[in-house]
Amino acid sequence: MDVGKLHRVCDLIVGEYQSKKIIELWAQCVSTLQQAISNPGNPDLAKAYTDQYAALRASAEQSIYKRVQPTDKLIFEKLQSEKFIGAGLVNKFDEIVAANRFTLAVAIPQLTAFQDEMQKYFNFVNGMLAGFKNLNIERDRIEFGQAEIGFYIPRELFSSELTGFAKEIRQIDLLLRAFNELTNNNQEKLELRKISTSSWEIFVLASVAVIKGVNWVLKQIVEMLRSLVDIKTQWEKLVKAGLPAETTDPLKNYIDSHIDKKSRVIAEAAVAEFAKEVGQDRKNELTNQLDQAIKFLASKLDGGVQIDLRISIPPPAKGDANSPEVQEKERLRAELTDLSVQALETTNVVRELSQQSSGQLKLSSPDLEKR
Repeated sequence: MDVGKLHRVCDLIVGEYQSKKIIELWAQCVSTLQQAISNPGNPDLAKAYTDQYAALRASAEQSIYKRVQPTDKLIFEKLQSEKFIGAGLVNKFDEIVAANRFTLAVAIPQLTAFQDEMQKYFNFVNGMLAGFKNLNIERDRIEFGQAEIGFYIPRELFSSELTGFAKEIRQIDLLLRAFNELTNNNQEKLELRKISTSSWEIFVLASVAVIKGVNWVLKQIVEMLRSLVDIKTQWEKLVKAGLPAETTDPLKNYIDSHIDKKSRVIAEAAVAEFAKEVGQDRKNELTNQLDQAIKFLASKLDGGVQIDLRISIPPPAKGDANSPEVQEKERLRAELTDLSVQALETTNVVRELSQQSSGQLKLSSPDLEKR
C-alpha cells in the first residue's frame, strides 16, 4: 500500500468524521430512538428521532467515499471502512434496528456498542494521521491543474512475477502513447509519477486532453462489456439448463466476434472525435493502433484492472470578477470540474463492471509491442 495515498485517505476519513460530526449524529439517533421507545405514542419524540435519522442518512449521501477514485476505495476497504462511513454506516444502523424490530429496546445497547466501535475506528485512523504528520510523510497529491491516470493491476494477471509487472508497464506506456497521439498529437509528454509494488499500481501524469480521451473511450468500452457480460450470463444459464450446443454456441461465438467488430467501431469514432486535424493516412494508422489499445483495455478491465482518472481542480481565481483574465481562469476551472466529475463517475462504473465481470469473458489481450 502506498504510504502517501494511505495518508490522503486517512486525512479524508478524519476530515469527514470531524466536519460532519459522524459519531455525534449516531449518538443523537440512538438517544432520540431510546426516548421514542420509552414514550410510545409521543409524536414529538417520534419526529425528533425521524429528523435525527434523516440527518444521519443525508450525511451518508454526501460522503467523501462516493467521490474518491477506485484505488482510494481499495485503501478504504483495506482499512475495513465500509461499515464506518457513508452508506455502509447507515446500513449498519438499519441492520441493527431491523434485527430487533419487534423488541426495539434490545437494539439500543447494540447501537451503543457499535458507537464505541466507531470511536475506536476514528481513534485508529486519526492516530495514523498524526503519525504521518509527526514523521513528515507527505500526503499524496498532484499540483493544481494537473491530471493523473492510475492503474491498479491484480497480481493474478501475471502471477506476481516482477517480469510480468515490467511487461504490464511497457504495455500501459504504449496504451497511453496511443491516447496521447489521439488527443495531443504527441505535443504533451507523459510522465511516470509513481509505481507501487506493494499492490501493483502505476500512476502517470498526463494532460487533461488525454484524460478526456481515455474517459470517452472507457465509456464506450463499459457499454460494450456490460452487454457482453449479460450475454455470457444468459449463455451460462442455457448451458446449465442442458440446451444443445447448436443453440448455445451462437451466443458464445457472438461474444468472441463482437469484441473485434465493436473495438474497431469505437476506435474509428474516437479518431473522428479527437483527431480531426490529422491526415487520412495517419488517421488509418491511429485507428489501427487504437483498435488494439481498446482490445487491451477491455481485456484488462475484464481481468480486474481498475483505473483512476484524477484532476486537481485549482482554487477559485482571485481578482476582479469582470476582468477577462479572471473570467478565463474561472471558465477553465468550471471545465476541469465538469470533466473531473464525469471521469470519477466513469471510473467507478468501470470498477463495478470489473468486479461484476471477474474475468468471466476471458478476453484475449493483444501484445501492443507487436502491433
